[in-house]
Amino acid sequence: MKERSAYTFAVPVEELGRVERRRRSSSLAGLRRWLESKRWDEAFDLSNFAGSDWALLVAVLALTCLGVLMIYSASLSGRFVPLNEPLNYYAVRQLRWMAVGLAAMGLFWAVRYSFWKEWSVELLIGSIGVLFLVLLFGDRRFNATRTFFNGSLQPSEFVKLAMILYAAIWLSSKKDKLQSFSFGLIPYGFMFGMIGGLIFAEPDKSTALLLLSVAVVMFIVAGAHPKEVAVILLVIALVAVGTVLFTDYARERTQSFLTRWSQPSLADPNDQAYWFIESLRAGGLFGKGFAAGEVKAMVILPHSDGIFAVIGEEFGLVGALVVLFLYLWIARKGLEIARRAPDMMSMLMALGVTVWLTLQAFINIAVVAGALPVTGMPLPFLSYGGSSLISSLAGVGVLLNISRYAAEEEGLENAGSAVWRRNRRTRLSHPGRR
Repeated sequence: MKERSAYTFAVPVEELGRVERRRRSSSLAGLRRWLESKRWDEAFDLSNFAGSDWALLVAVLALTCLGVLMIYSASLSGRFVPLNEPLNYYAVRQLRWMAVGLAAMGLFWAVRYSFWKEWSVELLIGSIGVLFLVLLFGDRRFNATRTFFNGSLQPSEFVKLAMILYAAIWLSSKKDKLQSFSFGLIPYGFMFGMIGGLIFAEPDKSTALLLLSVAVVMFIVAGAHPKEVAVILLVIALVAVGTVLFTDYARERTQSFLTRWSQPSLADPNDQAYWFIESLRAGGLFGKGFAAGEVKAMVILPHSDGIFAVIGEEFGLVGALVVLFLYLWIARKGLEIARRAPDMMSMLMALGVTVWLTLQAFINIAVVAGALPVTGMPLPFLSYGGSSLISSLAGVGVLLNISRYAAEEEGLENAGSAVWRRNRRTRLSHPGRR
């Protein structure tokens, strides 16, 4: 009986092993077929780098290197440096992230922009999936769940670029159908509403509104009907107002902002923006010199949210204007690349990346200058943070890649002006068309 029992027990185990091996083999075969379905032969284009927009690259590298220096300077007070760590702790880590970011920029620079069309579904599913994962298993820091690995990885920063690429691919495939509510506004609004809602739930309301704003600009330029645009803007306005009215910290920040302007004498020194403004004011016209700032020691998160305030104190109004000029230069070059793009998809990609980087930069600068309520949004290329730096540099890689082909097509009608003229004619010829 014992031998029979042992024998009858061994048979199912062997059978289960065979089933498991077949399952693994089937999964590997499916993965192999999925990877082979991608057109890898068209992925990399290592020719014609000479046609890239080198002026854009120089401006981005200048800001990135300045960021490392200012992060080091902002850390000298030691106020926010972790215990038992040297004062160059954040600067050294930023240098490491800079190396990774430059590698990411090189990769996106080398990969042909049209190759991302092969990954459109994965970009959408991956964005939704990683945002769900961060809500379920992310780190709880500062009353928000936005990161993994003790704050080292913030998925929403990478979702920005992924969704810009996806939106460009989706919008360029719809063309004239965009002016139909059922084929344009509803599916597009649903996709970005879901992504924005997941980021909003972390909560990271400023990032959600930024991404939605970029999506709206891309939708308008792609050829949306004015009625669709009106509906989108109304929804975003209602969301923004609802956030201020029904979210405690958003309401407090808005109230503090209004008090600061209506009753300056009642400005709260514990308010983050208070020391932003004081640091800028202390810099005067030419600043106190590198690492010589004193008010920066009172700035909350000077190496991150307040990095522009440190620049203003140590390099003065002149230094702040130079930084502002570099962002305006990036915006100009990005829009030029979009205007000369060889097709609609690349035009929308270049436009989306440009609007994202420059809008985020100007929001951060406006917050530091006291022109907007505090948002906690990093300054691209300058603020401390690996996720922000890597995703921003990857976005620049996309711009550089498109600029290579835009230079090749310079003798032909560029996609940007052609798309704009076509959309304009469509709306003028059929004002009631949906």
